[in-house]
Parts: sequence; C-alpha cells; structure tokens
Amino acid sequence: MHEFQKMMFLAWLCAVLIACEEDDIRQTEHYNGIRKTQVAYKNDKPHGEFKRWTSHGDLAESGIYKNGFREGEWTEWFANGKIQARGQYEHGKMQGLWLGYYHDGKIAWERTYKDGEPVGIWTEYYPSGKIQERNSCFKNAQTGVREVFAASGKRERLEHCKYGILNGSVETYYPGGALESSHQYSEGTLHGKAILFRATGKIWRTAFYKFGLRDSLWTYYSQDGSEEKTSLFKNGNGIAYGELGEKGIDAETTFVNNLVQDTIRYTLPGHSLLYKEIWHQGEKLKLTSRYTQNNQIASEGFFSNGKRNGFWRNWYLNGKLKDSLFYKDDEVQGEQLHYDSTGKLYMRKTQFGKNGPMQVKFE
Repeated sequence: MHEFQKMMFLAWLCAVLIACEEDDIRQTEHYNGIRKTQVAYKNDKPHGEFKRWTSHGDLAESGIYKNGFREGEWTEWFANGKIQARGQYEHGKMQGLWLGYYHDGKIAWERTYKDGEPVGIWTEYYPSGKIQERNSCFKNAQTGVREVFAASGKRERLEHCKYGILNGSVETYYPGGALESSHQYSEGTLHGKAILFRATGKIWRTAFYKFGLRDSLWTYYSQDGSEEKTSLFKNGNGIAYGELGEKGIDAETTFVNNLVQDTIRYTLPGHSLLYKEIWHQGEKLKLTSRYTQNNQIASEGFFSNGKRNGFWRNWYLNGKLKDSLFYKDDEVQGEQLHYDSTGKLYMRKTQFGKNGPMQVKFE
C-alpha cells in the first residue's frame, strides 16, 4: 500500500509539473495597460500560439512559435479583422511567397523570401490592381532592377543596382512616357554621363560627373536641338545653366567644390517678378524679388538651415510695405504687421507656431 501511495504521489507531481509547464503563458502590456503580446513558453523559450494587439485592443499579429522560432503561417491583421499580410516562416526565417493586402482584400504587394533573404522580383500594386513597382534591388543580390510606374501604367523611373546600391543607368520618364533623364551611377555615386531630355525627345543637356563631382564639358541645347551654351567643370567647380521659362536659358548658378556659391537670378512662368537667391557653400541665405515693371522690391526674406528664419517683408507695386512677418524654423512667430496699399497699418496678428495660439487686432 505504501508503494502504491508513493507511485500515486509521483504521478500527481508529474501532472502538476506538466500542467505548470503548459500554463506558462507570458504577456506584455501597452502603456495604457491593454495587453500587447501573449505567447506560451516551454523550457524558457516561446513555444505555442503568439498574438500581438494594438494599444486599442485590436489583434495585429498571430502565429506559432516552436522551440523559440517562428514556424508555419503568420498573419498580420487590420483593426477591422481583415488580413493585412500573410506568409510562412521556417525555423524563424521568412520563407516563400508573402502577400500584403488592402482593406478591401485586394493584393497590395507580393514578396518572396529564401531563408529570410529577399529573392526574385518584389511587386507592389495600386488599389486599382495596376503595378506600382517591381524591385529586385536587394542587398544580397549582385545585380538588380527597380521599376516605378504611375497609376496610368506609364513607367516613371528605372534603376539598376548592385547589392542594393545604385550602379549603372538610372532613368526617369515624363508622364507621357518619354525619356526625361539618364544618369550613370557607380556604387551609389553619380559617375559618368548624365543626359536631360525635353518632352519632345530632343536632348536639352549633356553633363558629366566624376565620383559625384560635376566635371568635364557640359553642353546645353535649344528647343530646336542646336547647341546654345557650354560650360567647363573641374572637380565640382564651374557654372551651370537652367531653363525656368519657355524662352531658353534664363538662370545660371556657380558651383564651388560642388556646392552652390553664387547669387542666382531667375524668373518664373506666370510671375511678373525677378527673383534673386544668395547662396554660400551650398546653403541658401537670402531670397529677394523685384517687380519687372519698375524694378521695385517685392519681397525679402532670410534662411537658416534650409528654413525661413528672421524677418520676411513684402511690398506693393507702388513701393508701400504690404506686411512684415517673422519666422522661426519655417513657422510664423510673434507679432505680424499688415498694411493696405496706402501704407496704413490695418491689422496686427500675433501667432506662435503653425498650430499655436493666435490673436488678431484690427486698427
């Protein structure tokens, strides 16, 4: 009888230990106390069903762990319970075809993996079902191609890569499908010939880069295809020209050590203003504009770190001050003064930031 009781006790103890092991469910929580993850553990490793929830309590991801590794089918979910993405794991690594979906169930993307590494051609789709992107430019692939398409189906961009880095030709296209530009890259850096085309198909500019620096002879062509201007660059130093309107070259920029170092003057189509930008070592410092009718100043403002900073003022055509504004990192700050065309102050506006409090006082 004693031996029987001993055996019964051991059996009960084993059952308790097994039950405890099976009930080793571990959870984490979001900042608001809502459950974030839940997974069973065995031998101190994830082993069993895994679930992840959003901070609102919606199921976001589910799958199975085996001995610490993701295994089998895993699914990501939208908040409404529909599938967002689905694919297979083998010993903790993505394997085979993975699919992503839009809310309506249409396929958003297709990706293929082998032992956790991207392979083949990854494809993204517009909600309409048309292809948005095809990509085989992966860090683990010696060569690859990335194509980007507009919603119309026309190609927008074509890239060639080496181990995920731009290498070879990179082309962009006009909305109508005509070639817009062709640049050569070497290991992620512009190197070689760079051509810009007009929408008509004629060449607008031929240029050269040497390991990212503007170099050699740059040639500009008019709309009829004849040579209009040339510029010689050496080690990033030289003058570049541009077209902002429809009457040929109407802008020029000086580069020093491959950075803009110049006063740039230009006009814009539909604007009766002459713009002037002051640059130093690649950074824009000041922008002014003048009316073409009488050369009267129209606006003046300052930049710092690429953002509007300091006082910005605008004037009427008759020379009277229109407003005086103050910016800090591209956002209006403090008191802003507004005048009518006679020069009379009619409004004071105090504002602190884009979404900050604002007070308006009419004079």
